[in-house]
Amino acid sequence: MISSAYPTMSNHDEFKSEVLTSLWAEMFIDDDVDYVIAAILIYLDQDTRYAPTIGEIKENMRVIAKWLSQKVSVKDYVGSYLYSKLPSRTRQYIEKVEASRIPEPKEHKKEPIKQYTDDGREWTAEVFFEKVKELMNMTGRDSLRMPD
Repeated sequence: MISSAYPTMSNHDEFKSEVLTSLWAEMFIDDDVDYVIAAILIYLDQDTRYAPTIGEIKENMRVIAKWLSQKVSVKDYVGSYLYSKLPSRTRQYIEKVEASRIPEPKEHKKEPIKQYTDDGREWTAEVFFEKVKELMNMTGRDSLRMPD
C-alpha cells in the first residue's frame, strides 16, 4: 500500500526491500491489521511528499486510540466535518470498534424501599391516614392534637 503511494520507495534492490518489509512487519506484528491500515490511510490522506516512517504511523495509531478512548463517539469528539474527511476505510475501522464496545451500565434511580402494613398493603399516604382514622376511632379521639 505504501510503496504504491510512494513509488520511489520500491526503487530498492530485492534484499533491501525484503529487510524493510520485515522491519515494518515486526514493528506492527501485535497490532490489528485494520488498525494499522486506518493509521496509514490517515497519513496518505495528508498528501505528503515523503513516505511515512514507522513512528509516524504509530503516532497516528495513538491518535486513533485517543479518539476511541473518549466516552463519546469519535464523530462527536473530532466533529462531523473532520470525521467526514477521514478516509472511508479509517471511518469503517472506527465504527467497527465503537460498535463492539460494551455499553456502560446506565445509572439507575434508587427506588425507595417499599414498606407494607400488617395486612399486606403498601404504605401510602392514603393508607396512613386510613390507619390514623382507625386509631382515632378506637381511642375515641376526634383530633390529632396531643392532650394537655
